[in-house]
Amino acid sequence: MNKNSFLNKTIKYVDLLFNEKDLHFVRTLYWVLKLDPDVSEEVKIAAYAHDIERALFKYNIGAFLLDEEILRNHQMNGAKAIYDFLLKEGASPAFSSRVKKLIEKHEIGGTYEQNLIKDADSISYFETNALKHVEWIDKFSKEQIQAKLDWMYNRISFEKTKEITKPFYEKSIKKLEEK
Repeated sequence: MNKNSFLNKTIKYVDLLFNEKDLHFVRTLYWVLKLDPDVSEEVKIAAYAHDIERALFKYNIGAFLLDEEILRNHQMNGAKAIYDFLLKEGASPAFSSRVKKLIEKHEIGGTYEQNLIKDADSISYFETNALKHVEWIDKFSKEQIQAKLDWMYNRISFEKTKEITKPFYEKSIKKLEEK
């Protein structure tokens, strides 16, 4: 990877904002490439930076609870942030806009590429965050946690992704049932 590529610059920027290399972002990019190795640089950037909003705005627990307005704001704020960053780094408005459009729909999907990012996000979620969220039983009810797990699994668009994700999903559900 060219160290001056916009993807490399984005990875450094996101890692800096979060003060770490977040495994969820690493694995989301990994799964995008595993599901479709021929994706564009814009898709790769959107995959890594899809949750950039969480570093820039106070985390709103309504996102965990799947509040539609909060999820919409999460997508739009993150999309605008990465758009502004890419422009500042010298990317063209067209390139930056394409990344922005991908992040604007990373939770709900739409186009093939938006669905690809959403699906990779779901696999990564179950790999890196779901079991941690099951432990939030002191903050949320079992029903709320179950709703989050179900939503992250049921939003998957591609059958191949469902097959990959199913064991992680089932493990999370089993762990929740044990609580």
